[in-house]
Amino acid sequence: KDAAADPAHASSFVYTRFHWPVELGGKEVSVWGSFNNWSKGIRLHRFEDEESNAFSVVLPLQPGTYEYKYVVDGDWQPAPFEQRVHTSEGLNNFRVVAPTIEFSIAAPDAKQVLVVGDWDD
Repeated sequence: KDAAADPAHASSFVYTRFHWPVELGGKEVSVWGSFNNWSKGIRLHRFEDEESNAFSVVLPLQPGTYEYKYVVDGDWQPAPFEQRVHTSEGLNNFRVVAPTIEFSIAAPDAKQVLVVGDWDD
């Protein structure tokens, strides 16, 4: 059976964006976190366009809860605009990465389609 056609065998990674707005300062920005056991920083790249002016990186992460912190010009900093948690190591950001789910239905004549379920599991 083709794994790509079988949702049960699809990739379990969720592409997750980390960003640091330029207005918060910094010339070199990286993100460290529990997603790689705090083993190394991942450099964010600066992007400028009409919609944003920020350092950014997209990481493939498995669903789960992650703690992380930014290193901006050598200083460890949590992002003030993201969720934070107090730990024995200080203040970190945290994020819950949920799996991506796509729904598909063949109903070309439907006037309305409702999706219901328990989304907190």
